[in-house]
Amino acid sequence: MQSTLDSSFSDVVGFLQNTGSFGLNFSSVLDDLSSSNPTGAIYLATQQNTAEETTLNTDVSNEETLLATEKTTLTTELNTANQVMQSIPSQLSEVSEMYSAVTGYNTNTNG
Repeated sequence: MQSTLDSSFSDVVGFLQNTGSFGLNFSSVLDDLSSSNPTGAIYLATQQNTAEETTLNTDVSNEETLLATEKTTLTTELNTANQVMQSIPSQLSEVSEMYSAVTGYNTNTNG
């Protein structure tokens, strides 16, 4: 490489800098991909990713709100069901007492 640069320096410079050369075309391609060029592929991809991230964060936040609401509703329903379950033994006892009073069944005869 060194010998080529020494013997054909102007050809190497032309390869990289002349109009229509590889170097200028490559530079143009890199500019088109640039993240600082508003029409560059990387810049546009970054903008798209940012927009999608914002949308996903909003979706997550909305889902968390729905889950919190559902949690509150389910907790209330479970507390109500628990109260009903805890009242069943006393209700059964009352029904048993009323049945015994009406029929005389299972009454204490000792006094």
